[in-house]
Amino acid sequence: MISHASGAVAPCNGSDEHHSSPTPTRRKSDAGNRTHRRGDLSNTNTMTPSRGIDQQTELLRRSVPIWPTQLRRYTELLLPIPPHHDYNVLAMQIDPARRGEKGEWKECIHPSGATYYYNEKTRTYTEMNIDTCSEEQLRRLESWIDASRSKIDGKQWLLVVDPILARGEEVYPYYYVAPESKIITWVEPMDGYILFQECTAAWHWNHKRLELEAQYWKHVEYFPRGMEMRVSEVRNLRVKLNWYRVGEFFGFAAPTRIT
Repeated sequence: MISHASGAVAPCNGSDEHHSSPTPTRRKSDAGNRTHRRGDLSNTNTMTPSRGIDQQTELLRRSVPIWPTQLRRYTELLLPIPPHHDYNVLAMQIDPARRGEKGEWKECIHPSGATYYYNEKTRTYTEMNIDTCSEEQLRRLESWIDASRSKIDGKQWLLVVDPILARGEEVYPYYYVAPESKIITWVEPMDGYILFQECTAAWHWNHKRLELEAQYWKHVEYFPRGMEMRVSEVRNLRVKLNWYRVGEFFGFAAPTRIT
């Protein structure tokens, strides 16, 4: 922060007629100093946006598009090592489950027992243990979230990010969720070879969209917090599931309409 206290001008105790000789010289010098200081501030302000852009570019460079079934929680069966053990239960202890909370992040418990954190302000989910991460890690994560969201033009999409270390560098696997369109998406082109390889003819957008919608429903399954479904949507989904079950039972595939 730059203080301007040193540039304050003391009030004049006499008239200009009594100090006609020294006063102009002193004012000229003060004006020159003020001009010099303004020039320094101008240069500083000119450089700041550039540094901000460079930082944003560096953060976005660390983005890695993924989809729900690639999240570590469902691909790695690793149990955290607790710092200590406590097997004691207090007499008549019936307290509700304790939820972690740090800043805007609140811990959520999935019906399966898995935990994740949700930031309602930034509409962001993460499986990273916010409670044990350092302040610097959290600052970098939130800076990345701001940089990424700057690319979606104010859309209120949900964001899932799962920071990991890759070759000693922190990277940010992520995907966005557009609930109104029932689809997941990214802010950059994504090579979906692994995602779509089970489709024998994934050449049309409609083919790919079906898989992206399926991943949307996986997101709803994994992160139910903040997701809403109308009764009509539940009924429509039930009809589709019944049709697919009938098709599986009789051994024929459900038709795909291409428009």
